[in-house]
Amino acid sequence: HFQVHLLTFAYICSEFELHLHTFAVTFSSTFANICIHFVVSLNYICRQQRTVHVLHNSEQPASVFSILESGNKTIPLVADGLFDLLMMKMTTVYTSKKQTKIEAKGPRFEIGDFCVKLGSVTMTQNFKGVLVE
Repeated sequence: HFQVHLLTFAYICSEFELHLHTFAVTFSSTFANICIHFVVSLNYICRQQRTVHVLHNSEQPASVFSILESGNKTIPLVADGLFDLLMMKMTTVYTSKKQTKIEAKGPRFEIGDFCVKLGSVTMTQNFKGVLVE
């Protein structure tokens, strides 16, 4: 007979933090990464499916990171916060897939020169996993 243990995020975090404290870590801050996906609108004529992934990182608040996928091409882009306004103006071309909004949030620790992030990953409020960076 096998016992199945359902591990909650809170339990995993507390166990991981106990192990981290043996290395004399200090709590630094919290972090948040948010990724929103945009796809070509149905009313826009396009030969290939195009997707834009927009990523916001709380540790770099002045920058917006994105990846444009078009066919077999992948184009990375780093822009300022006005990129969000540009995407809002392009609603005739790109529509947001709000149901696939992915977030990673949690505490950030420091061990000497190193940074350890421990977060929960959710997709539209549903817990999907644990992030250790």
